[in-house]
Amino acid sequence: MRRPALQVLLLSAAFAVMTVALGWVAVPAVALLWGLVARREERPGLVALLGAGLGWGWLLGWNAVVGEAGELVRVAGGVMGLPGVGFVVLTLAFPMVIAWGAAVVGGAVKPKEKRGFGQSVLVVAVGLIAAGCASSGAPGPVSSAPAGPPIAQPGDGYLMYYADATGVRIRSTGSVIDSVLIAGATDIEAKPSPDRSAVAVSYRQGNSTSLVVIDAVSGAVSTVHSAPGRGSYTFVWARGSDALGAAYRPTVGSGSGAVLIADRAGEVRNVGCTASNRFIAWRCGGQIVVGDGTNIYAVDARDCRTLATLPMRGKSHITYSPDGDRIFFKRAGSLFIAEYNGANAQQIATPRSRAENMRWSPDSRKIAFEIQSPRYSNVTHVAVYDYATGQTAFNSEERPLGVPQDNNPCWSPDGTRISIDRTYSRTGEAGDYVQKQKVIVRVPGNDEDVVVEELVRGTVPDERDSCSWVDDRHIALVLADGPRILNVNTKVAYRMPSDARLLYVRVEN
Repeated sequence: MRRPALQVLLLSAAFAVMTVALGWVAVPAVALLWGLVARREERPGLVALLGAGLGWGWLLGWNAVVGEAGELVRVAGGVMGLPGVGFVVLTLAFPMVIAWGAAVVGGAVKPKEKRGFGQSVLVVAVGLIAAGCASSGAPGPVSSAPAGPPIAQPGDGYLMYYADATGVRIRSTGSVIDSVLIAGATDIEAKPSPDRSAVAVSYRQGNSTSLVVIDAVSGAVSTVHSAPGRGSYTFVWARGSDALGAAYRPTVGSGSGAVLIADRAGEVRNVGCTASNRFIAWRCGGQIVVGDGTNIYAVDARDCRTLATLPMRGKSHITYSPDGDRIFFKRAGSLFIAEYNGANAQQIATPRSRAENMRWSPDSRKIAFEIQSPRYSNVTHVAVYDYATGQTAFNSEERPLGVPQDNNPCWSPDGTRISIDRTYSRTGEAGDYVQKQKVIVRVPGNDEDVVVEELVRGTVPDERDSCSWVDDRHIALVLADGPRILNVNTKVAYRMPSDARLLYVRVEN
């Protein structure tokens, strides 16, 4: 009995390890190899059947501890009309039947020669090592691969925080972790720190609203503010990532507002701006910018003493540059740039241009925005205004594929490129569809690189509220079948579940 038990134990380990490495196709491969080397009196079919069941049983047990096997059993069992244990039995029966059949085939076709148990184990081990080495080569792009357990691509490991129906979750491709961090959270908004070492997250949970800071590496959560009832937060990281400024705006009857500054050590200080309920920007010299819905104030961060006032009346889309020294805003349809207090305003786009979706460059010297084509109606392009030269430029309108619709300009962290959502309207035999591209454009210049493309029928996902860059080599995409993280150099993509909304991504090489 000892040798058959040892054979089952060793084979179960082989089935488990190779399934993790290669997927379910490892089951018939390992079983066939075992059938070829095992002696007939060792009953290779039965040993393979038991080994496969035990190996996959280990995998299910391990996933139940660190993963989501329990939830999978409950949901899948309900869909199939089975109790949870019935789904487990079917899951284990699948590899057992395949392993038995493959081992029987291997035993039937092998040459008639005698091998000892030690020889059999040696041959199986060599075969498995060869299979593992063969599977370690660099794969091609996986942009069309089905969603599944996180698998890191060569050179690219990802730590991700994302939102779905369960709340805020953390997923790591390196350690194969996917777990709930904040259960039941809704109305989730997130902003990573400039150095991407932390992420600030606001959310509603039950009958309260909260703002927290999550340490990106450890997952430790520290509360900045929490209030009963429904409310909303505006929050901005300081450029050095050493502090988070935030303002809480309650709904009617939900308590009082607050303007807060939280440092990375976890200390939270109420600035004392009792009338303001919006945190807008950081400025140099110990100043912050807050607002009350009527005016915007540059104040002393120590005691909220007002240093400058910017009336908001007649202005919209007021946005401060990253260094806090300038603003852009729209007035009567025109786009203006001015000093931080609204002085010396200069028009940079007329109402006819229909400027929208404006974004500052990281160095605060340029503004990218959507502009109406001067030649084609209902067609937008992306323009870039350079503060140093006072000039606005946009790329030529004609492309080999026709006249595109360009939207959502987003600056790379180093400020040398912008990503653009480009679409072409098409008509085919099956009806109308959209050819959608993500294009990387170098600034200044016209060098372009199409990094991903898809054909979409029906509603095209709108990414205009999100800036897609993770770092200078990676962008986050919102495609028709769900979000992905793309290496713009290798074009290799990592696919997330279709219902996930990415909040934060950190690349771990």
